[in-house]
Amino acid sequence: MAQLTLNSTAPSRPRSRSRSLWTGAGLLAVLGVWWAISATLPEYVLPSPLATWDALAELIIGGQLWPMLGLTLTRAAIGLLLSTVLALTWGWASAHVPQLDWLSQGIIQILLSAPPIVIVVVAMVWFGPTAQVVILLIVCVTLPLLYTATRDGVNRVSPELLEMAQVFQFGRLGTLRHITIPSVTPAIITAFTVACGQSVRLAVMGELLAISTGIGAQVRQAQINIDTAEIFALAAVLVALTLILEMLVLSPVRRQFDGDPASTTAEPS
Repeated sequence: MAQLTLNSTAPSRPRSRSRSLWTGAGLLAVLGVWWAISATLPEYVLPSPLATWDALAELIIGGQLWPMLGLTLTRAAIGLLLSTVLALTWGWASAHVPQLDWLSQGIIQILLSAPPIVIVVVAMVWFGPTAQVVILLIVCVTLPLLYTATRDGVNRVSPELLEMAQVFQFGRLGTLRHITIPSVTPAIITAFTVACGQSVRLAVMGELLAISTGIGAQVRQAQINIDTAEIFALAAVLVALTLILEMLVLSPVRRQFDGDPASTTAEPS
């Protein structure tokens, strides 16, 4: 009997350092333009980077930032987790049952078409001004993306690889482990990367519109107080958090699965 071995080789990244330098240069350019424009406008219209830094330091020293950030990230994580579990299960099933896929198209189109603000309003009618509003908003917005990525990824698994798995008697678990999951994972990882960023932004929006705790609620309070520097400070925290998440977690994971399609070799045993 022959044994089928699947190898996936990630492409080398010889330009990664140069890319990082250019990214840093772009961020510095944005900072310089911001500083130059803020010098010509009142602080309540556009605070300078220094004023923003002072507002951020005040939030940190006053102990306000970390509890707010923790609430927002917790809600974003719960919503994203629920959406991912539902999308993986639903998408996988739809790829194998055409009737379920046909039935699901209308639901997915409704979720894609519904404006997030309408979802917030309806959720407030159902749940009142609670964290469930934020979680439902995240699920409804990110679910279509993750569902579609899962369903399409399963449907695009190479029929030749599946046939070879049968020939070499991988069995269901072996086929799932060595062929289906490696083939589907890149598409899901890409969609999950987008959904991660969406979940944080949606959590902030839901808090701003519906509840009185979290980063979003603090942004609304700063807007009421015409404290533009604090608004920019909170926005800077979210931007920095997104960048850190992308650089330290999402980008390495994406590179792990980013590469040429799996190659196959048969070795006699």
